[in-house]
Amino acid sequence: MRKRLMKVLNISLITLVLIVLLFPFFWIVDSSFKSFAEIMRSSPSIIPKEPTLDHYKFIFTFRMASKDFPLNIYNSLRVSLSTMAISTVLAIMGGYGLARYEFKGRDFLSKSMLIVYVLPGVPLLLPVYNLLAHLKLVDSLTGLVLIYTALNTPFSVWLLRAFFDAIPKELEEAASIDGASRIQSFFKVVLPLSLMGIITAAMFVFITTWGEYTFAQMIITSDWKKTVSLGLATYMTDQYIEWGPLLAATTIVVIPVLVLFLPFSGFFVKGLASGALKE
Repeated sequence: MRKRLMKVLNISLITLVLIVLLFPFFWIVDSSFKSFAEIMRSSPSIIPKEPTLDHYKFIFTFRMASKDFPLNIYNSLRVSLSTMAISTVLAIMGGYGLARYEFKGRDFLSKSMLIVYVLPGVPLLLPVYNLLAHLKLVDSLTGLVLIYTALNTPFSVWLLRAFFDAIPKELEEAASIDGASRIQSFFKVVLPLSLMGIITAAMFVFITTWGEYTFAQMIITSDWKKTVSLGLATYMTDQYIEWGPLLAATTIVVIPVLVLFLPFSGFFVKGLASGALKE
């Protein structure tokens, strides 16, 4: 009886926490289908009384110099996918090197990558801007990709090193006995076995870069190069907030994250847990 009561209490607590965490997102999506008058009503309804797609039509059809949400999405996809590809490739090479090659300071280097990642990014704003200015990459999506790659690769290397460490070296030695070269054993043995970790690292980089605002706001100045986070800010001014388009655009921004995360959520959770435990 006591165990059953504890189980009910645990389920109730988890349900309450989920409601508290998910309700803001539900309210954003729900309100994006309401008319402006219904959004601004003093006693808002949970379910839209007169559902409308006007806000979604607006953000995809109304295009001007300072507001072009489809272009913002395109820019963010370019930046996020490029960063994900580059960071994942670098993380695979770095993680495999740390896992397989013995050299002095290897463990310190691995741990320092995690320390670098957890440091706050705000103190880096000025030196990063100065560096990009010298490279003439300010107001450039390429510069944004380079910064995101530098910020996300250390954690990805640390994570993938743990997966490569878990793969027995004997498997590669057996492949070499069968005539496979080091590169062939890497691609045919190591990579397939570490697929869960690679997917986890790639997903982490994409999710982190997709909605990043601080560095994007500092580096990008041209309207036609703005990412989705900067595009959302255009619906908020000192005089007023365009609540309908803002809520619709926010919903659209969250969709790629959900599409990427939900089908592979098991890989994501297991990957992070495995990486932490194996380290």
